[in-house]
Amino acid sequence: MGIDIIIEAGFLIPLLYLLLSANALYLQIGLSIGKINVILFSMVVFCVVFSTSLFAFLYVKCFDFHLSIFLPFLLALSSQLFTYFFTLKIYPKLNFNSYNLSIIFKFGFPLFIATYLGVFTLHIDKIIINKLGGISAFAIYSIGALEIPFVGLVTKSITSISYPKIVRHIEKKEFEEANNIWINDVKRASYFIFPLVFFCILFSKQIIIGLFGDKYYASIPVFEAYCLILIWRNATYGTILSVKGKTNYIALVSFVSLIVNVILIYFFYQKWEVVGIVRALFCSVLVLVMSTLYLEGSLKKYLSLFKDKLIFGMLLAIFILYFFKQ
Repeated sequence: MGIDIIIEAGFLIPLLYLLLSANALYLQIGLSIGKINVILFSMVVFCVVFSTSLFAFLYVKCFDFHLSIFLPFLLALSSQLFTYFFTLKIYPKLNFNSYNLSIIFKFGFPLFIATYLGVFTLHIDKIIINKLGGISAFAIYSIGALEIPFVGLVTKSITSISYPKIVRHIEKKEFEEANNIWINDVKRASYFIFPLVFFCILFSKQIIIGLFGDKYYASIPVFEAYCLILIWRNATYGTILSVKGKTNYIALVSFVSLIVNVILIYFFYQKWEVVGIVRALFCSVLVLVMSTLYLEGSLKKYLSLFKDKLIFGMLLAIFILYFFKQ
């Protein structure tokens, strides 16, 4: 999301996140009850509404260019949400009794804190580089800190199908079976993501220069380092803790990861400058992942993934290529 949109339509940002969260929730509901046709129909509605309203807004020119893109996006999200309402016939209900409020504060609030700490951890690097390096360093870093957008969608599409099974096993206290399903999802996601990371690093120069031009050549090492973070996009970490209701652990680990990130940025920036900030972020995400896996009791199973020769070979190739290009 561009800074121009944030400035011009700042009052609409909460609505954007509300619509995104609500659509994500109904997507999970649709997957859990097997309503794939409803999900596909809602996506068609989104595409049709977005394309037609975008054409209308740009043609009429009632708003400037940024708002003419942002407003149709909100309209399309709203249409998709109403499609879920009318097809699934599942409506939100407000029931704020003492029991529901206790559940919200016991389980929901720590997860809310963990989510925003995680977002802050992933973006505090941009705040710090702006303070330490100025506008030029921030521009180089911002271009280099480019994450391939559909990677997370692949992981979510894989894990969403298995999520109801994991929940059922945990409710029956069959933790071993739940872990096995989750690990199998991680393996399948890794088969897609690891080769993608390798080729992004291999063709980093072509990607950055092709998208942004020769003047951002200095962003290439940043992009290569940022690609390493995609390795951790092979799973939704904290799923089992969340299902178990141990959301306070997720919040604690997110806070520790944030502190580690800030400390490492200070030292790594002095040694490697702009690239050091990405490396600090990578290490803090590593701390987050390993701590979460340990608390879930999944660490040993996760490490056993690398007994798979293909996964180990791809991971080794990624790091060899990365250090070769530095």
